[in-house]
Amino acid sequence: VALYCAGRLGLHGPSPPSWIMGLWLTNNAASFAFMAVTTFLALHASFRAHAASAHLLTRKVRVPVPTLHQLDQARVFASEFEQ
Repeated sequence: VALYCAGRLGLHGPSPPSWIMGLWLTNNAASFAFMAVTTFLALHASFRAHAASAHLLTRKVRVPVPTLHQLDQARVFASEFEQ
């Protein structure tokens, strides 16, 4: 916070010229803007990935549920053991 106050950079000497401070403040503002955009894009990508995962798990890749006829064909009775 002290760096943004007027004259605080020149505590132990003369403060830098105002055009250098203008460039420095512009550079800091741009870096914070890029950080905010990067954070937004990272969150957006995470949400899209989770939505795509849920879509794949619920809509596209269904677990096949066997019919009663298939279950009847798959079971084995105890009387048929070792035949």
